[in-house]
Amino acid sequence: MRQKKGTKRLDEADRDRLTDVLASSVAILYERAKSAVVYVFEPAARDDQLGKLFVLVDVRRKVRRRAVAGNYLRSAGYVQPGNLAEPRYELLWGELPPRRDATLDAVRQPPRGGRPSTGRSGYPACPAARESLT
Repeated sequence: MRQKKGTKRLDEADRDRLTDVLASSVAILYERAKSAVVYVFEPAARDDQLGKLFVLVDVRRKVRRRAVAGNYLRSAGYVQPGNLAEPRYELLWGELPPRRDATLDAVRQPPRGGRPSTGRSGYPACPAARESLT
């Protein structure tokens, strides 16, 4: 199994329960380009992300001069729920959580410091924000 570097690497708690994750996945997806099955699960310690196990299906490898077909766990990690809604994935089983729109979240949150952001001139970029300062 290949693990990605950085924060996407599986936590130890999730690594220890890989067999349970395969049995109790939230959703199962099929990636058409690589003919792989993606098991989606809820991680033990991350609330804003989902876990994903990427399994290659019917891969032929040579073992002692013989071609052997099998399924292989290619990688495991964490993704944002919206990344699994891409068109390259086909939902085979289960449900994906609703997609959160990051742009709406950014609009809803006030800027740091509680004041509207300013442009190069030092004045707020939005006319309504200019009026609130006066």
